[in-house]
Order: sequence, then structure tokens, then C-alpha cells
Amino acid sequence: MRNVFFAEENTKGLTETSASHLCAVATQVKTRYEEILADISFVNSYIDIVGTSSEPKQTGAGTTDLTPIDEAISVMSRMNAFISWFAEARTAIEEERSNVNGKVDLKEWAKEQGREYPEKPVRPEEEDEMDMEDAIKTLTVAERQKYLELEAKASVYGQFIHKNCPMDKARKAVHEATTKPYDTDGRGKDTIIVHREPSIAPETVDEKFNQLQYEYREVEKELNQMKSQLRKKLDAMRNEQAERAKKAMGDYDKAMSQYESQIALLRIDMGVWKNAELERVSRIRLTLPKELEETYTYLSNLK
Repeated sequence: MRNVFFAEENTKGLTETSASHLCAVATQVKTRYEEILADISFVNSYIDIVGTSSEPKQTGAGTTDLTPIDEAISVMSRMNAFISWFAEARTAIEEERSNVNGKVDLKEWAKEQGREYPEKPVRPEEEDEMDMEDAIKTLTVAERQKYLELEAKASVYGQFIHKNCPMDKARKAVHEATTKPYDTDGRGKDTIIVHREPSIAPETVDEKFNQLQYEYREVEKELNQMKSQLRKKLDAMRNEQAERAKKAMGDYDKAMSQYESQIALLRIDMGVWKNAELERVSRIRLTLPKELEETYTYLSNLK
């Protein structure tokens, strides 16, 4: 919508500088008439000295013509109307200038100009480093069942035959029962004799112990083979993960470079647009209403 304070093309109008100058002249004219009204008086005043025969001396003269009052009020009103109109007109043009200078949001400006605003690339998130659990998840159902079975067996064997575990303690005890079948507890008539004898031949227990150790080692061997394969798988997965991250960052850096170039170009274009708009604003002429043309002529002749 056209601003009423801005003159249309090919119509009479004032530049901002000219309007400011004429308003300053109008202010001077108004001040002069304000002083006339401020000093208005309708009384003649005299000084008479008591005891003298001289005529009273006049010290003040009141006006005998009321015409200047009407003239002063008329001129001051015209000056005020002129000043008020162009004060608002200059405010309007300053707002226009501020609207241009106030354009700081590049995205908003691009939208107003129908320009495409690039989407800022999103930095890829770093993946958590893969661990053995990630490798285990790649196993088939049968492979995973086998892995869990071997872990379970190794745990059972270990908890049974390791040092100070049940099989180890029982084996030591059967050998002790063989080498030291009797033991005593207490003294004198309170002495208790404890007799122990193997329920199974120590040799048989040893054979079983050795058999369990062999079975345990075989289970551990098979489990370690699977773990070794999983570690190789994990290394390969980590390498793939590193390659993915490297590619993602490369794509991001490339996209970011393009984004920054597009933003830089938009900023340049926005700067060019601002300069052009400010130049346009500087050429705006302020509307001179028909009602103020007489005052304009009067003030122009004064300057």
C-alpha cells in the first residue's frame, strides 16, 4: 500500500533535505509571531510624579489594532500545519530507511525475495565403538547357541575342577584318607578317633579328574577358536565403521562447504539489495498537499 507521505511519480514533491530546511524556516517564522503574541497588550501605562506640574510620562503603549492577532494566529497555524505534515513525512521516510537497514535475518530476506535458502547440513553423529557383543549379534542361531553352550560348559567345568573347587577338594581329601586314615581330636578320655577310608579308589578319582581336565581344555579350545573368529569379525566391523564415519564426515565437509558458499553469495546479494533500496529511499520525494502549496511558496520566497 502506497504511503500517503511519499509523492507519486510525475507529481510535485519535496526532497527530505528541502523539507527539513523549509521546516526550519517555518519554525523561525512561527517563533517571530509567538513573540508578537507574547508581547500583546491592551493597556497604556504612565508614570506620574506627585507634587510636580509636569505631564505623566508614558511607559507602555497598548495596541490599538487587533488585526495583528488574527494575522499571527493564521500564520502560526499554517506554519504548525506545514511542520507537522513534514515531521510525519520525515518519520515515514526514516521508517522506510530503518526497514531496509533492519533487514538482518538472511533467511527471512531470502524468503521475501523468493530466493532459495539452503538447508544447513547436519553433522553426522559419532557411532559408539563396536564391541564383542556387536560381533556376537552377527552369529546365526546355531552359532550363537553353540557359543552360549561352550561358555556354559566352560563355566561349569571351571567351577568344579579349578583349585579349591569341589572336585579339587574331594580329590585331595581321598588321597589324604589313603595316606592318613586315622585322626584324633581332643585329649585323654575325651579323645575322639576319626577314621576315614576312600569310597572310590584314589586312582579312579585321578583318572576322572584328568578326564574332566581334558574335556575342559577341549571346551576351552573350541570356545577360544570361536572367540578368535569373533575378534577378527569385530576388527572387520570396526574398520567398516571407521570407513563409514570417514565417508560421512567427507560428505558433511563437502556439503558444508557448498552451504557456506551459498550463504556467502546470499549475503553479497543482500548487501547489493540494501544499497539499491537505500538509494531508492534517498530519491523518495515527500508529498506536498495542495492545502500546503501556499505556505510552501511563502517559505520558499523567504529562504
